[in-house]
Amino acid sequence: MGTGTGTSYSEQIADGIACLACTNGHLTAARVALDRAVAAATAGDTAGAKAQWAAAAAELDALAAIDWAPEKLARTPAADRAIVERTRACVAQVRAQVPLPSSVGTALGLAAEGPRFLVSGHVSARDEAEVTTRLLAIDEAGTAAERLDLIDRTDAAGRHARAALRDGRHALEQARLMGTWTDLDAWERARTAFQTAATALLPDPDRDQLAAAATACRTCLDQFRADFLATMQARRLAPPTPVRPVPAGPPAVAPAAPPARPRRDGR
Repeated sequence: MGTGTGTSYSEQIADGIACLACTNGHLTAARVALDRAVAAATAGDTAGAKAQWAAAAAELDALAAIDWAPEKLARTPAADRAIVERTRACVAQVRAQVPLPSSVGTALGLAAEGPRFLVSGHVSARDEAEVTTRLLAIDEAGTAAERLDLIDRTDAAGRHARAALRDGRHALEQARLMGTWTDLDAWERARTAFQTAATALLPDPDRDQLAAAATACRTCLDQFRADFLATMQARRLAPPTPVRPVPAGPPAVAPAAPPARPRRDGR
């Protein structure tokens, strides 16, 4: 594990509700990845464009799988939940422009995200819980991709992707079973394998298609930030909740003095 400030990553994100800070991070990363994909496609770098295209999908899929999980949304305050719902509808349109199964994108996105909980100065019990959640989600997504979503892909690219998915899933499964889930090398092997699977499945991108996706993602991010800022400003400007005075009760009555005890000499 690396050294850090001593503050675990899990302590910096929302606990048990939809994470708006995480939403901003994932959307920003997706927008940057799509911009880079456009630049790579313009330069004729097909491999680079596909890698960034896959990275953008992975950011959006990780966001949906963890930070927007139904149980978290159900516990999220109404104002924040409304922001997520508006953003989610916009993001769905962006994600639909990437022809990659969400199971593959989820595995890739979470394999890239997991190490963030392991590079601080310490790994807390909460960090371990967050990592375990992602390990189980990766195993489920990788299994679904290999055995369901790609079951009919008998072409060379499909077979290559399924083998890579299996390698990545097994790398983390072994780390989890052996208690070595803090091994960053295992996470990197898995991420690389899932990246290989994703790029094998994606077609050669069209620059105009990438540019349209990048524009749509930028629109989603701008909308989210505007909604988030408006909500934060409304909370800051809202008058404080008045403190209701406690009604005064009857005046306190001093307890009666106990009767004097007679002296032993009778006087």
